This record gives sequence, structure tokens and C-alpha cells, in this order.
Amino acid sequence: MIRFYKHEEIDKFKWDECIKNANNSLIYGYSWYLDIASPSWNAVILGDYHAVMPLPTVKKIFTMAYQPFFTQQLGIFISAGYELQAGITEFFQTIPADYKYINVCLNEKNDSGAKVNFELKRRNNYLLYLHQSYEQLFKGFSDHNRRNVNKSKKNDLTISDTTHESVVKFYIENKGNDTAKVSIEDYDRLNKLLDEACKRGFVTCKQVKDETGNCVACAAFYIHQNRLIYQIGTSNDEGRDLRAMYFLFDRLISEYSEQNMVLDFEGSDIEGVGRFFSGFGALLVPYHRLIANRLPWPFNLLKK
Repeated sequence: MIRFYKHEEIDKFKWDECIKNANNSLIYGYSWYLDIASPSWNAVILGDYHAVMPLPTVKKIFTMAYQPFFTQQLGIFISAGYELQAGITEFFQTIPADYKYINVCLNEKNDSGAKVNFELKRRNNYLLYLHQSYEQLFKGFSDHNRRNVNKSKKNDLTISDTTHESVVKFYIENKGNDTAKVSIEDYDRLNKLLDEACKRGFVTCKQVKDETGNCVACAAFYIHQNRLIYQIGTSNDEGRDLRAMYFLFDRLISEYSEQNMVLDFEGSDIEGVGRFFSGFGALLVPYHRLIANRLPWPFNLLKK
């Protein structure tokens, strides 16, 4: 039986066991991640945690489900070995009627054929499978990316480990003005997410320095099971001139090559960013955002 659970009713041990053992496991689905990203999250659960779907919940005038910042994909997670008979439709029909607005992302393994009154939007993600040798992976780069990687290698750049606090600080200083919808409170939440993931051994952070030792680019990644997820990163103006992000991703690909790992670029619907990711040989793997606007007039017009 599928039923709705309020936050305080959820058995988080059973929940996390389902996420850990799911064939489509993602770090975003763990209870500790959701507790930080969306503290009042509820859920729809099948049976004895055979399949689970988090509902990141916000209550203002109305109860709403929103995809939190820094949480790319959620949707339904299915415990390994369990044959799911129900589909997305059954899970979403279980959401209580007092959820007046729903805007959440499924994950790439979910069937997007929901037969409910939802608007369906495709989102783009890019995955690079790293089981081949670095030489083979490099051959898969686009001419543009190969050329920029080769240029970066002539610029006396070095790469090393750094802290997630340093990455977030660098990002705010060099990219924060371009991401106006993200507040300081959101970045504080990101630091908490990275800090908790770091304690669990799920984080690696890289920085690129120029020949004088100044940081010109950096990035933070989650490492969960066989997935290396690009969470956040950028370069400064000098780093862009030096092709520092090309250098960073090339070195990362080299480090994890010939392993049963997938580099998850965390996607982008921005054409130029998508071209940068796909230029490393990454495959386009879409997922879907589901939107239901049940708000009464005139509030429903605000979400058009």
C-alpha cells in the first residue's frame, strides 16, 4: 500500500536503507541530506519502505512542494530486488489535496509517463562513464575541449585538494552576482550539506592555482557509490583566460579513469554550459520536472 507520511512519522533508518540499497540511489535522497535541504520534508512510501518518494515541503499561505536548491533529482527510489508495480501516477495521486502547488524533479530512472494533471518539463543532465583509459576518454573530447585542455596545460597550472568552505567562498566572490536567486542563507545551507557529506566521506574538493600560487578555479564534488557529482564550482577572470576549468575537469577525469565511476556534471539547460559538459564526451541523460498548479484564483496566476 502507498501512503503519505508526515515528517515525524518517517522511520529514517528504514528510509536510508532504502536509499542506500536502491538501484537508482542518489545522495540527495538520504534523510540527513533532506533534513538540511528541506527541514520540513514529508514523504510518500510504498509498503515497508520498498519504495520512497520525498516531498520537500514549504508551508506559507498554502502547502507546497518545491525542489530545494542544490538538490538536482529526487523522485521515487526503489529498494534493490523489489519489483515496483506502481508508477509515478500512483505515488503522486497519494499526495494530499492540501498540497496546492507541486514543483519537483524526478530522477533519471523514473518513468516520466505520469497520467495525472501535471505539466512535464524535460531537464538536461550529462554523464561521463569513466571505465575506459584516460587516453580513450580524451579521444572522446570534442575538438573544442581538447584544444582548450591542451592550452591549459601550457599555463603552469597545478591542481590540489581544498576545503568545501573555500570552494563556496570562492564561488560567492566570483559567481554570486550571476546567481541572484540564491541567497546567503542558501549558501549557508550548501555549506551545511557539504560539511555533513564530508563527515560521511562523500566529498572531494579541488582547486587550480596559477604559476604564482593564486587560486583561479575550484569545485566541490560528492562521491556517492559509483557516482562523482559536480555540486558547485567556477573560475575567476584569470582562470577563464587560463582555461582553468578545462584543466580541472581533465585532471579529474584522468584521476578517476579506468574505474567503475560515472562523472555526473549535474546538467544544465543553458546551451553553453551543456556544450562545455558534453565536450568532455558526456552523454545527455534527461530527467523530468513535474509541476501541478492547484492554487485557487488569483494565486494560481502567480505561478504561470
